[in-house]
Amino acid sequence: MQLWNVLSGKPFLTYSGHLPNHDPRPPWPITVVAWSPDGQRIASGSWLHIWDATTAATLLSYPGYQTPVNALAWSPDGMRIASSSYEDEAVRVWDMTRGETLLTYPGGPSPVAWAPDGRRIASISDESVHIWDATTGETLLAYSGHPSQSMALEWSPDGRRIASVSERTVYVWDVPKYL
Repeated sequence: MQLWNVLSGKPFLTYSGHLPNHDPRPPWPITVVAWSPDGQRIASGSWLHIWDATTAATLLSYPGYQTPVNALAWSPDGMRIASSSYEDEAVRVWDMTRGETLLTYPGGPSPVAWAPDGRRIASISDESVHIWDATTGETLLAYSGHPSQSMALEWSPDGRRIASVSERTVYVWDVPKYL
């Protein structure tokens, strides 16, 4: 994985060692990246890996997946990260200080998105958009009628709506004020 200087058009930092040489898992390509909110860390997947954005040093590596991670999203405070993979058919929330799984929410592989307040997470499974509590994992609301697997999911900046994309259509869902 490389960071590029947009002015010169040349790479200036290379992140290597995404999968240790002794690891028995296949060397899947990196399929997703996400910057931490403070810009100090980068998360990458095929295997979930956290890097120092300025030195390219490995900060954390999560061994819990056997197939590539297909979605990553940092919590607004940068203390947690949500991930999804084809293997799990679930969304996992990881603690960034301890490197442990905090929650596993069924349904995936799915795009995943944190609400701007960090209290809720949205994901898609079973042709429904799910909103769930980011601390307890409790389902707060599910919107049915999403016609097929979504490719993207995003909260509005005010947390009042969720947009999802499937095939050639963008769906916008209103989030009730009580959530």
